[in-house]
Amino acid sequence: MPKRNCLAYLFVLAMLLFTWSGHVSASVPAEGGDLSRIVIADASDPVQTAAASDLQRVFAQITGQTLDIGHEPTQGRCLYIGGGPDELDLSTKIANLDEQGIYLSISSEHVICTGVTSEGIYNAVQELLYRIGYRKIWPGQYGECFPQGSTLKLGKPIEIIHNPSFTLRGGHTVQVDSIPGKKPSHISINDWTDWAARNHINRYKAGYCTTWDYGPKRGHGWQEIAGHSIQDIFLNAGDFGTKNPKEWYALYNGQRVAKHPIGTTVQPCVSNPDFVDHVTEIILTYFRTHPKAKRYMIGASDEPTYWCECDNCKALDPVQYPWLHEGGNQQERYHMSDRWFTMINTVADRVAVEFPDKWIATYAYASTREVPINCVPAKNVMVEVTIPLFCRKHKLTDTTCDANVDVLRRVREWQAVTPAISIYTYLEFQQWGMPVSFFDSAAQLYPALHAMGVRHISDEIDTTQESSPLYLGLWSRLLWDIETHADAYITEFCQIAYGEAAGDMERYWRTQQTVMQTSDVEHRGHIDLKRFTPEIIEKFNHILDESLKHSITEDQTARIKAARMALAMTTFYAAKNWANDRNNNGAWAVVNDARQQVYRISKDYGFPITLPAWNELGGGEKMFMPVPVGIQDKQYNFPTEALKGDVLVELPDQWMFRTDPEDVGITEEWFADGGSLKKFKPISISEIWEKQWPGNYDGYAWYVTDVVIPETTDKQVWLLFGAVDDSWKVWLVGNYIGASKGTPEEIWDKPAALNITGKYPPGLKIRLAVRVHDQARAGGIWRPVTIVTTDRP
Repeated sequence: MPKRNCLAYLFVLAMLLFTWSGHVSASVPAEGGDLSRIVIADASDPVQTAAASDLQRVFAQITGQTLDIGHEPTQGRCLYIGGGPDELDLSTKIANLDEQGIYLSISSEHVICTGVTSEGIYNAVQELLYRIGYRKIWPGQYGECFPQGSTLKLGKPIEIIHNPSFTLRGGHTVQVDSIPGKKPSHISINDWTDWAARNHINRYKAGYCTTWDYGPKRGHGWQEIAGHSIQDIFLNAGDFGTKNPKEWYALYNGQRVAKHPIGTTVQPCVSNPDFVDHVTEIILTYFRTHPKAKRYMIGASDEPTYWCECDNCKALDPVQYPWLHEGGNQQERYHMSDRWFTMINTVADRVAVEFPDKWIATYAYASTREVPINCVPAKNVMVEVTIPLFCRKHKLTDTTCDANVDVLRRVREWQAVTPAISIYTYLEFQQWGMPVSFFDSAAQLYPALHAMGVRHISDEIDTTQESSPLYLGLWSRLLWDIETHADAYITEFCQIAYGEAAGDMERYWRTQQTVMQTSDVEHRGHIDLKRFTPEIIEKFNHILDESLKHSITEDQTARIKAARMALAMTTFYAAKNWANDRNNNGAWAVVNDARQQVYRISKDYGFPITLPAWNELGGGEKMFMPVPVGIQDKQYNFPTEALKGDVLVELPDQWMFRTDPEDVGITEEWFADGGSLKKFKPISISEIWEKQWPGNYDGYAWYVTDVVIPETTDKQVWLLFGAVDDSWKVWLVGNYIGASKGTPEEIWDKPAALNITGKYPPGLKIRLAVRVHDQARAGGIWRPVTIVTTDRP
């Protein structure tokens, strides 16, 4: 331990010893009898010492009194951490607890928080805090909620012996956020893990492959390596041919390659024995150096990617799918499970020799989503079954819902070949920062999974605690105690978080849920934006306005402002949909107003914006976000001025189109004014090119149309794109006039404009050419293009 840390630790220990031995505070008023002291069983246990100090702080905040901490009980009612009164034999009480289970006893004689491990003791203390009305609803400022009044609300005598409903209660989410006026930064791991651990989430981490340790004072939590470890650890594309032999990488079209065009690392050559040795040794080394770790995930590279086409790998594929052996479309290879689990089992068997109690985990996802035909997962293999298409409009067990019928089929098929599965649901990440409100869905999903025998949950949490505190609170509580009553939880949460505004805020959240439930889409999900009409959003804003009229604290106001910020994100996304109409520039004004509201609240209250949401908003807004020198010209900026303009010309829906796989269009001047269009074909600019052009083409392509732009006086003239996926360059009358700004992830669904004032002869037919580059998935001009005018400055 560094010398500075040792001194800090000794100072804290000395202060605690001083408190225990010499300073006796007044008792703390509590229901059922005042508390006279906090008694810890083991001063060397960091969980017990930290928990005692934490309880002392929370009790003081509520009652104004500082409770003494010591090793021996005093006269009166003591609170015991890690043990109980000498005359009380707890051995039978805790005999059936697992390592995370708790024993919590509240009586008129004493209060006891204990378990069979430090992690169990930590959980017991957090359960006590929960029972008295304390909540941590999000990390950092404004996240702590203290109960009202000056007496600890311990309630009636109660004895709780509880093992958590799910052994693994986990999730992971985006780890980089930004606050306007500051550079994007990594989240505070300490804040995140404190929120998670207090809410009984024992594994909460970022999506990349590293171990997040909750630390000794929180019992460490569930330690593991999880994620797409093939691309992040075992087979990094940057090590191709240097650190790693090329033969470890996929054979594609007769050559070993490291990357797919989207940038993801290719899948490994799973039949290569040296690569399997490489993976095994890394995992063995990890378990040797992380004795508390519970599992290591061998996660395939995220898709789309390339699978190996060598004869040895293809020989592992089931003969029932001959097209796998014949090549086939890489995007459609959805039965690679046999070859994949052959490798997974080989590693798992070797690891089990030294570490029989450790799990090797892997995803049932994309090309490995289906159960293998000829290969049964080994006993120490845990399969993480991903269910991205779960319908939240219907119950999981609803046999009339084809989406959920398919989910149940996959879960049961995997359970039939291995009892060790983990469920990985998504919160549908296309709209970051929106409030998640399907409380009814969570309230039936997790009990249904639990009833099926599932005991491991590792969801993808694509939202923030500030935007969805009620959902994430209920989610975490259900994973801890499947008997949690959702309706009662919602009411109690609002009372604790919003004080006198509780009634309005409960109405706000329940209305969010009702709008979700009554959506007319067949399979309701978070990304169903049709439910957010202008009238509905106005109604939500009215409820929030009413809630702010109550006599509430600064913290409670901030929590309502967080809801307002999430609603502004909802408005931002929904209004972009409203703007799909050809001339609906008024909707774009709503988009920009919502965007500015998000920025203002984030800046005023320090609420973070996750990086994907920041990109969606167009984080290059210079009034808030300082742009590093040298990349100003690459920042996306919302075309506010052009969107307020008057339409001068509506460009036709049908343009001429030609792919440019060799990228020769510029050299051959396909943009030339009046040039031949013999090799071009008609295409609509209202849909992506994949819906109109054969194959799944990624790369360069050209859109060309002829246009007459009338003469204007004292006006600025703009070429306004509704949306282009991804990047683009424009030529007018054979002259290059400009290009898109921003990353493909930012710009693919946003409007963009170029000022073309004075760059064309008015009244004449001229050629407009747009070269589009699509790096992956959908591509092309897919929203209307217009020419608009604005007043000169």
